[in-house]
This record gives sequence, structure tokens and C-alpha cells, in this order.
Amino acid sequence: MSTGGEPPPALGVLALRAESGRFLERIRRAFDVLRLRADAVDALADDDGAFLSAAAVAALAGVAMAAGDEAGLAGHALAAVAWLALSMAFTAAVRVVAGSAFGARGGFVRLYRAFGHTYLALWVAGVPPVHAALVWALWLWQLVAGAFVVERVCGLTRRQAAATVGGLAAAGLFLVLLVNGLLAVLAMAVAWLF
Repeated sequence: MSTGGEPPPALGVLALRAESGRFLERIRRAFDVLRLRADAVDALADDDGAFLSAAAVAALAGVAMAAGDEAGLAGHALAAVAWLALSMAFTAAVRVVAGSAFGARGGFVRLYRAFGHTYLALWVAGVPPVHAALVWALWLWQLVAGAFVVERVCGLTRRQAAATVGGLAAAGLFLVLLVNGLLAVLAMAVAWLF
């Protein structure tokens, strides 16, 4: 039974169906972004509801990346949160660097609405034979699509957008390899001492 301030339950179901239809439409646009279609980038960047779907796409990319590792429920949940945080941090870094180095226009939210959908390319990583063979190629294509998004949303030239996204991705990869190397040296030192 509905009280005076709440909508009847049937309206909630209809709203959920309408929102799921909008989510599927945004996923279709995400495929178009991966095909480097400017109209899809512009539509997602201007869509007020696309921020949450971009966050969901990034979180599901984390789940897909963890699927090949038999991580369990806690591992999948952690991967979803980590990829969500990573996607937002990377987009924020792209926006700061593009703004300070090249005078980019547009804000973080508008950029993330479109950039977050590029993580759709990594969903296929959950398929075990694909996981090992294509993850790097898909990640590189995601960066190409990301540079295209930055070019469109921030008003940069193609070279400026590619330098921003590629430079930050290379710096991030270097930091990951550096930390992994330091941890390996530390583990060997501990094993040698004890």
C-alpha cells in the first residue's frame, strides 16, 4: 500500500525499466565510441545520466578483468571498486594535464561521461581464451578511443589528446612496473634474510 508521498510500486518498476533501457542505449553508444564515432562521444558527454552508466561500465570492466583470475566474490568486488577508482583517477589526471598543458575546455564530469564508457573494450577480458591473448590489444584500443574522447570533449588537437592519454598511460604503467620490481626485490631480500 502506498502512502501519500511515495509513488505506487508499479511506477517504480516502470522507472526501473525506463532506466535500464537508457543504460542499454548508452552501452550501444559506448560501442560507437569504440568505433570512434564523434556523434556518440558528443551524445554521451552531454547526457546527464551517463555518469552513472560510465561508472558501471568501468566497475564491470574490473569484474571482467578479475574473472580470468578466479578471484572469488570478494576479489571481484574489490576489482570493481579498484577499476572504478582507477577510471575516475585516470580521467581526472587526463583532465588536469590537458587543462594545464594545452588549455583544454570542459570539466571532469563531462569528460568522464564519455571516457568512462571506453572501458567497455575490457569487458571481453572475462572470456578465458580472450583474457590472455587480447587484453593488451584491447587496452591499447581503449586508450585510442580515450584519446579520441579527449580530443572531442576537451577541444584538443589529435596530437595533444594522444600525448595526454598516452603519456599518462605510459607513466602509470611505469609506476606499476616500478612498484612490482621494488616489491620483488623486497621479497627476495626478506627471503634471503630469513
